Amino acid sequence: MVSYPALLTGTPDNSATALEIDRPVKAGQTTVTGHGVPGIVVAIDNVTSMGDELGSGVVGPDSRFTVTVPPLEANIRLGLFLKDTGSSGKSPDDFNGAQYMGPGVMMVPQVGYFQDTVTVTP
Repeated sequence: MVSYPALLTGTPDNSATALEIDRPVKAGQTTVTGHGVPGIVVAIDNVTSMGDELGSGVVGPDSRFTVTVPPLEANIRLGLFLKDTGSSGKSPDDFNGAQYMGPGVMMVPQVGYFQDTVTVTP
């Protein structure tokens, strides 16, 4: 019998907060909210248009962020991108663990890695 190593190694970070966009996101909205690790800089990108950045912001001490964006079109996919680790005290590699991934985590070739994604509803 072959034994496989665990996907995640080391001590789990019990203080981790997944980077996640609040759902639902509706057409016409001009802000996108969510939660993450305090101090990091996040961007909201339009995954549908090859990752065009729509806006960015810093996750506050309450683990919440609000990013101002142009009015959103229905049926586009938004992605939450880790732009900078800011004052979080973590390195970019620290965010590769499953505890930081939202339910819509997605790697888009030639576009980027998104901690979470969501489709804008009509």
